[in-house]
Amino acid sequence: MEEVDSPKHYLIEVRTPDGLSASIECIDVMVAIYGQKRVQEWAELCAFTYQFREPSKHESPDSCKRKKIWFTRYSMGDDPRLDVRRDQVDRPDE
Repeated sequence: MEEVDSPKHYLIEVRTPDGLSASIECIDVMVAIYGQKRVQEWAELCAFTYQFREPSKHESPDSCKRKKIWFTRYSMGDDPRLDVRRDQVDRPDE
C-alpha cells in the first residue's frame, strides 16, 4: 500500500545549531511560509485534481481516492496526520 500520510519523500532532515536533528514535512514548511489558510486552499485544489483524474487512473484508483480524501480533510482544517499520531498514543506498544 502506498503511503498517504507523511510520505518519506516529503520529509527532510534538519539540524539545529546545537547539533540535534529532526525531520520536517514539506506541508509544515508551506504553512510556515504561506500560512494555514493558503495551504488549506491549495489542499482543496489538490483534492480536485485527484477527483478529476480518478476515473482514468488504471493502475491504482484507490490511491487517488485516499489522496483525495486526505487533501479534502486537510483543506477543511482536519489534519489526517493527527490520526496516525492519535493511534500511536492510544496503542504505544504496537
